[in-house]
Amino acid sequence: MARVIVANKTGQTDGSAYDFLQRLNVDIPIVLVSWNENFVFNDDLFNLDKYVLVDFVEMGWDYTYGSYNQIKYEKKFDSIEWAKFWQFISDRQPIVKFVRELPLNDAKKNVLPIEYPARYEPPQIVSREEFNSRPLEVFFNWGLSNPIRPQLHGEIWTNMNRYGYIVCDNLFNLNQFIQQESNPKKWVTVNTPHYGRFQVEEIFKVSGVSKLSVSLFGAGRKCFRNTEVSSNSIMICQEDDFAWTFPWIDGVNCFKFSDKISMVSQLNNIASRRDLYDIYVNGVANCERYYWPNYLKHLEGIIDEL
Repeated sequence: MARVIVANKTGQTDGSAYDFLQRLNVDIPIVLVSWNENFVFNDDLFNLDKYVLVDFVEMGWDYTYGSYNQIKYEKKFDSIEWAKFWQFISDRQPIVKFVRELPLNDAKKNVLPIEYPARYEPPQIVSREEFNSRPLEVFFNWGLSNPIRPQLHGEIWTNMNRYGYIVCDNLFNLNQFIQQESNPKKWVTVNTPHYGRFQVEEIFKVSGVSKLSVSLFGAGRKCFRNTEVSSNSIMICQEDDFAWTFPWIDGVNCFKFSDKISMVSQLNNIASRRDLYDIYVNGVANCERYYWPNYLKHLEGIIDEL
């Protein structure tokens, strides 16, 4: 297991990131930094000679990204302890920085993107006939970390009669919804707060009978849902200008919302397309690259080379 050192002396950090980084088979220490309001610089970092920096900082749903190099000047980092951290990485540059929220223009050989890996291996790809006969057109499972999520939820309900689909918003009713509603255009939109989440296996069951699954920005632009919904359905997400380890390409292995057109209108149009199966196959293949054993090998190769 890799030695992961949390940049915050209190030990508070992104637990999911910490867990998968420990699994790296590398000798060089990994320094993990994520946003914490009560950040205290960990002066144990001064004992490091060479290290890898992994930046999982979330800037918040309302942050407008410019250059990655400008982030340290934002008001939320206006403290003596954060200043110590920025000065440390300026004086002792890591051999490579992996950055979760990395603008594409800032990516380079030693500044690279990183994402949450897929925790579960994508299931075997189903046949074209099986995929095309899936009972759900759209699945949207969301928590309240960005106002665009309840906005889409409301728009799905508001436009139900306009586009002719029918909606379920309670997973406990899902089986009856599928069996008893005769309308073939079935959509599901469900708010699951952090204190009432379903087991991920239950979410996979729903996305596995859906053609399209929605992943919207949260407090960060990249989230664990990217590699959940793409494992067995077609991910539809928002356009972004971020660097990705393995890119998600609109119309090739996913779909991306245009911010110039109603998201519900786009969902309805995409659900009617006849070429969805090939995009589903490409999306699962890309998700397979993010499956954690494969993803860790990719990161290890980069670190070993540098």
